[in-house]
Amino acid sequence: MSESTDANPLDSRVPVPRPAPLPLRPRPSDRTARLANSGRIAEAGSHDQLMDLGGHYAAIFTLHAGGYQPRSAAA
Repeated sequence: MSESTDANPLDSRVPVPRPAPLPLRPRPSDRTARLANSGRIAEAGSHDQLMDLGGHYAAIFTLHAGGYQPRSAAA
């Protein structure tokens, strides 16, 4: 049997790099930016400022946060 020059990624003897674990709670940022499709900054500011602005950031955040709200029982 000939040896292969390529390392087998499933070989337990070959260390596989792993990403660092994410923190349990993300640190709040002082400033957040939302990029437009063109790559330019479309909105920027603190979370509260962006929510008050009522733009795309606020809409997406509200939509996303809605998934964490308890569902009301149907009457």
